Amino acid sequence: MDYGHDTILKILMERDGLSELNAENIIEDVSRQIEECLHHGDLDMLEDIIADELGLEPDFLEYFLPI
Repeated sequence: MDYGHDTILKILMERDGLSELNAENIIEDVSRQIEECLHHGDLDMLEDIIADELGLEPDFLEYFLPI
């Protein structure tokens, strides 16, 4: 795991009261959605996914983007 993943996991667990498994599942789902958007070139949706699915600011998008 990396710092970004751990940070998001901790936020979801503490803020939303999710179990680690549920938080992991949400992160995996968001990762898949972001990969799909990147594959299709639909970059406008990336910030919406972070906000709608995770309730986080767009700054957290960087944790999901390949370097």
